Amino acid sequence: MIRVLIVDDEIAVCRLIEYLVPWEQLEMTSVGYANNGPEAYRQIREKQPDIVLTDIRMPGFDGLELIEKIREEEKTTVENGEGRVLFVLISGYREFEFAKQAIRFGVEEYLLKPIQKEELIKVLEQAREKIRRRQDQGKEEKAKSQTMRSLQENLRKSWILELVENLLAAVPMSREEVNHKYCFEFQGGCYCSMVIRSSHSDAAEKIDAMTEIFDAYCYEYEWIQREREIRLLLNYGEERSGELWKRMTLLAGPGMRIARSQERKAMDDCAAAMREAKRTMNMRWWKKDEFFLSAENFAGLLSEEAPVLNHERREQLLRQIETMDAAKTAGWCSDFLEETAARSDAFRARMPLTMQELETAVREVITEITKEDPESRRARTGWQDASDWQEAKFLFRKEMESWVGLASESRQVQKNFPIRAAAAYIQGHFTEKITLEQTAEQVHLSPVYFSGLFKKETGMNFSEYLTQVRVQEAKRLLKQGTVNVSEVAERVGYSDARHFSKTFQRLVGITPKEYRKLHS
Repeated sequence: MIRVLIVDDEIAVCRLIEYLVPWEQLEMTSVGYANNGPEAYRQIREKQPDIVLTDIRMPGFDGLELIEKIREEEKTTVENGEGRVLFVLISGYREFEFAKQAIRFGVEEYLLKPIQKEELIKVLEQAREKIRRRQDQGKEEKAKSQTMRSLQENLRKSWILELVENLLAAVPMSREEVNHKYCFEFQGGCYCSMVIRSSHSDAAEKIDAMTEIFDAYCYEYEWIQREREIRLLLNYGEERSGELWKRMTLLAGPGMRIARSQERKAMDDCAAAMREAKRTMNMRWWKKDEFFLSAENFAGLLSEEAPVLNHERREQLLRQIETMDAAKTAGWCSDFLEETAARSDAFRARMPLTMQELETAVREVITEITKEDPESRRARTGWQDASDWQEAKFLFRKEMESWVGLASESRQVQKNFPIRAAAAYIQGHFTEKITLEQTAEQVHLSPVYFSGLFKKETGMNFSEYLTQVRVQEAKRLLKQGTVNVSEVAERVGYSDARHFSKTFQRLVGITPKEYRKLHS
């Protein structure tokens, strides 16, 4: 409802106006009336009416003075527009000077006494329509403003996400380009990344408590949330560095860990800073009692080592899984992770990624064998949220045991288990002089039945399969270029190098020497 205040030094006039106006029809309501300038001024400030019907001549100060005071408070000028309150002047005097001043203050209309009902209603209807247009315009402008803010925020966060995903490494941009394209206001000074990890699900709320610090010390900052972690980039003056990090250190504690990168001077280094901060946070498993971690305290966090889960390790893992021995497979994974963690800080800093790679490899193999994703059976243990390395390793081992254990119960696995066990045996003993009879004995089947079942499931007979395994390993060794053909033949189970070369050429199409030269 539109709120209307009536101002006149004659109480009878106020009551007459209140009587004449069809309030509900006009979607308006009377908020009362005042009989002098000061009282009208007080009520306008208290009741915030949309329309004021006011007499000109009245005690205290007149209607024009009242309008001038309100307009001054609304900070509108004579030249550039109207205030929030719409004024309608009422007077018994036909004075040109009053009319001029009324126009100057942006008054809606000038009504003469005695007031005519039709004219009063017409004036109020015009005022109502103006208020509606103003409200619609305000809503539209507010919507546009909100849309613009949302677009700017999305642009800013998209840039941070691209830094996190390392998508900008090959396309460096200047500070001016980043500011223009992504709506930032970065300046010179220092760039530093932070990772904040909350032990609760309210990580986004934690950042709100820090904005006061960031606003006070930073030229610019932005953040994104990824599960329980907040990833930030800060830009601040070098002279503010000490106090900023002193304040942030005080915020860290058992419920919230903070990790920071080293400070950078160039915008091109922001992606590296984001990676370094993340890897610093990964060191929390080995720093259980430290809640603020700085990259400066660790060596080589950004060194990019060769993948630890290489081809050889993947083959070992495959052989473990194919046995469908849950404890044995989980033990292999645990030993592999412990060995990797013992190598250096750089390997420990990448440990969550290594564990994800190992998890993915196990998952892919189990899915291929069972035709069912182990994750769909709710077999995850939450090792990512472990408080230290021993707990993370323990939970990961339990997850692997669960996955392989569930897989071993699959009908598909039970149906194909003898052949998978045989394949695993071949993979582990192909360098020896193994036979079909030996392999059949390993899976407790008669040689005749095993031979038929093996060909049915693999599409090739035992001898062909064994040869394929040996040739695949030979190809891997030949690519290394450090072993001669005779040694390769011996290492893959052939005592006769000439026989090996003929077999290799028959399957690959070129001789072992040609293959090594091709891949050297």
